[in-house]
This record gives sequence, structure tokens and C-alpha cells, in this order.
Amino acid sequence: VAGDEEVHRLALAALRHATPYIRKQLGLSLNMPRIPELHFVRDRVEEEGDRVDQLLQQIERENEERMKDEG
Repeated sequence: VAGDEEVHRLALAALRHATPYIRKQLGLSLNMPRIPELHFVRDRVEEEGDRVDQLLQQIERENEERMKDEG
């Protein structure tokens, strides 16, 4: 879910509220007598990737400045 912290919090709350229904629907669709418990957590991989990109850009800028100073 894209959005700020509040959007993420609300989305997780909605998923957690709907968990019994989702489990029931999975059980019916998969013909399984027991469906494992579902746990929803926020995936921060995109945010972490953005942070890595920012750090790499910062390193590149610093290297360019150093090359200008030395060159």
C-alpha cells in the first residue's frame, strides 16, 4: 500500500480485521480443512531501496566533488 504512516496503519488494521473472512475464503477455494493463521506485516523493502538509492547518490556526489577538488 502506497501512502504515509496513517494509510499503512489503516490498511494493516483492515487486513487484520478481515483475517477470519480471508482464511475462510482460502479454505473454501483451496479445499483445505485447516488454513494456517495469517499474519499481515508492513513490507518496507521499497522504502529501504529508496534509502539505498539516496545513499548511493550521495556517495556519487561526494566523489564528484572530491574529483573536482583534486583535479
